[in-house]
Amino acid sequence: MADDGSFVGAVSLHDIKNYLNTPELAKVVIAGDLLRDSFPVVRPDASLIEALEHFSQHDGERLPVVSHDRQLIGTLAKTDVILALAGSTTRSATIIRSSAPQ
Repeated sequence: MADDGSFVGAVSLHDIKNYLNTPELAKVVIAGDLLRDSFPVVRPDASLIEALEHFSQHDGERLPVVSHDRQLIGTLAKTDVILALAGSTTRSATIIRSSAPQ
């Protein structure tokens, strides 16, 4: 986080795993050394489809959710987005079937 508390980036687990077999390096490498400032983020008003598009360009399982002024609000899991989209598809199909003429 920046001095004003805004989100500046994230550290990927993929980047950390390179240091797991080298304990000496792991002791001296700090988060700032691995920080990705171009890490994709999701806005709180993003649709599920928009969130899924962000995930399609990112190999991680979670994305940070940040406000318009870059304050970290939370994180969004890829599986939650997929399950929510699957649920909305199922509900839509059920509504269409139940409203069809008998």
